[in-house]
Amino acid sequence: MRTATKKVLNLLLSLRVGDGFIFVLFIALAVGSFWVGGFVRAKDKAAANVIAVITVGNHEIAAVNLADSSDFKVHGALGEMALRVENNGIRVRRSACPNQVCVKQGAARRPGEMLVCVPNRMIVFIRGKAATEMPPASEKTPVERRGDAVTY
Repeated sequence: MRTATKKVLNLLLSLRVGDGFIFVLFIALAVGSFWVGGFVRAKDKAAANVIAVITVGNHEIAAVNLADSSDFKVHGALGEMALRVENNGIRVRRSACPNQVCVKQGAARRPGEMLVCVPNRMIVFIRGKAATEMPPASEKTPVERRGDAVTY
């Protein structure tokens, strides 16, 4: 036991300043990698609880979890729209509307963001809850209750 302690003490005394710097650098990298890994896992977990509620006219037609990748089509007032869920977001890929503003909006990812296609009367509203935990109708936003944000 005493010989092991002496060996450790001799080893520590033989270290130079540069050796200590490298030791501290490796410890910092190890702690940093655990911290980054935890941050990424927390971000993925948060994304799993975000859903997109899609309404056409006054009807809610789908609630899609943004953690899952998928393509689907929605029939609006003017015609068919293609939507894509990928990278924890949803976007309109193709629409039958004349100006294509909904296609140019890009992806919606965070709770509270919306994609709106006025000519097709389609709204995609991002919620911060899991698809299985849909709030009751009394907790919906005024836009969701109306189903359409614009009147002609």
